Amino acid sequence: MIVGGFVRVGRRAVGLLGMTALLSLTLSGCVVPIEPIDPMAVKMVNSRLNVVLCESPSFNELQISEVDKSSKPSRPQMVWRVTGRTVSTSSPIVFGVAPTGLNSVLGPSRLDLPGNRVTISASVRDSGGALIKDYFGIFDGDSISNSYWLNERNERVATPCP
Repeated sequence: MIVGGFVRVGRRAVGLLGMTALLSLTLSGCVVPIEPIDPMAVKMVNSRLNVVLCESPSFNELQISEVDKSSKPSRPQMVWRVTGRTVSTSSPIVFGVAPTGLNSVLGPSRLDLPGNRVTISASVRDSGGALIKDYFGIFDGDSISNSYWLNERNERVATPCP
């Protein structure tokens, strides 16, 4: 994602010059280690999406969106958004149930998993709404199950966080 001349690669913002260098190295056949998306996991529990943010980051806004995998260009459709005071939790966040201290400001709308990607963003914003930090994950909706947790790499795991 390009924001203000920077490209987000994992948790790092890389300038366009740096991104050009990464692309050049990649195209030349060199392996470029890129840090994965922020550690989190999802699972269906009692027919509801559960999200665990593994590092218990502080956040005052949580957004869950779905993106149709077959549409080009793909446009995220936000299905749930909560905001409020800054909180931190290691407990699972249940889709549609705002964590204590946060209030739903959009949805929850129906979450369609098959054929979609699910994006989850837990952010800290200042009083003017500017983004300070973001904890972000993308999951394949076809792989989300009630039988296992799906981690940030879309791998099936027995427990949500290592």
